Amino acid sequence: MKRVILAVLIVFLVVIGAMAILITFNKDKIVSKGLNKMFTEVETQITPNLPADIDKEQVHLVFEKAIAKVQSGDFQPEKIQGIIMIYRECAKDKQIDSDEAKKILKQVEKYLE
Repeated sequence: MKRVILAVLIVFLVVIGAMAILITFNKDKIVSKGLNKMFTEVETQITPNLPADIDKEQVHLVFEKAIAKVQSGDFQPEKIQGIIMIYRECAKDKQIDSDEAKKILKQVEKYLE
């Protein structure tokens, strides 16, 4: 019985070690995929509520540029954190109005600078 428990523990530790190694070597890919999903979701949330003076195609291009910047490896965590904070603040009431959409878009444009 003790040998079985020891064998299971060893296998468990090997699997955890392998996962840690994979995550360490692929962290940029993991972050990139997560940010791609985030930008796509944010775009989906704000597009229906844009003010009349902002074109949906223009917004789509801004988000495409942001995704391209992330895929190039330029994460800039402090700017991305700003986008996340603004989005969370605006999405608290589960409804993003046109002013909030404009605020989020400005934050994404700031990330592109």
